[in-house]
Amino acid sequence: MKLRLLLMAIVWGCLQTAALAQGFEFKVLASKGQPEIKNPQGTWEPVKMGATLKKTDVLKLQANAYVGLVHATGRTKELSEAGEFKVADLASQITADGQGVASKYADFVLSKMNKEGSGRYNVVTGAVSRADDGFDIKLFLPKASKMLGQKAAIRWSPIPQAQTYVVLYQNRFDDTLSVTEVTDESHVLDFADASLKDDNFVKVKIYVKGQPDVSSDGYGIQRLKAKSTEDIRQRLAELTQETNQQSPLAKLIEAGFFEENGLLVDALTSYEMAINLMPDVPQFKEMYADFILRNALGK
Repeated sequence: MKLRLLLMAIVWGCLQTAALAQGFEFKVLASKGQPEIKNPQGTWEPVKMGATLKKTDVLKLQANAYVGLVHATGRTKELSEAGEFKVADLASQITADGQGVASKYADFVLSKMNKEGSGRYNVVTGAVSRADDGFDIKLFLPKASKMLGQKAAIRWSPIPQAQTYVVLYQNRFDDTLSVTEVTDESHVLDFADASLKDDNFVKVKIYVKGQPDVSSDGYGIQRLKAKSTEDIRQRLAELTQETNQQSPLAKLIEAGFFEENGLLVDALTSYEMAINLMPDVPQFKEMYADFILRNALGK
């Protein structure tokens, strides 16, 4: 029995190796600064998002350029130094085997990308008109949502001439938990804060300081308990083993994982983290905007 299992494992490994050799080494998930790839004819062409790179390819980056790559095994690789890079050399630096989990969610994010062009981020996060529900401020959140993590990025539509916003957190009985003033259209909800640590549910409302009638509706956020989420946490752990969790690329892939599993608040937070880590990579913002649009957040 043990011999049979060993033989099956060897055959599976050979099939995987053969598939990799016939396919691609890396897929391009994001880039900036017009990196190029040398084609078989020896000429240089711009690298496009979603492009696949083979062992025989060569990448070229100018100063201040960036490329985020996902290996066929799921491992990530990011380049930000000027120079020419042989894909075979980059592939040789992928030392640990992976199950392709990260590659799966990178493909998920790419498959959801709108192909209409850039500029959607500024449109999506710009000011909006008063909607039929009578509230001026729209949060980029579902009205009722669940989250896995400890922190959530809260962002809302701006109000022209507003200088200060008030962020109000309440419990399920509408008792005030905390009140915070901010000058930007965003705030980080942290369940570790002293005022929130005893609650797994909060309701967040936003209004303009001095103008309480210029406000949002209440948005409920329920933090899931660890015991009820063991399966998804295990799958998330498998994903994080394949990525560098301090990188913007990892956060982008993580966002795809959360979206596929219906955890939109966690996905929003991961997109925000990716943009904060690498604010000048346009695809991160475009992917974030597409995510907001297809999930009708802030509508």
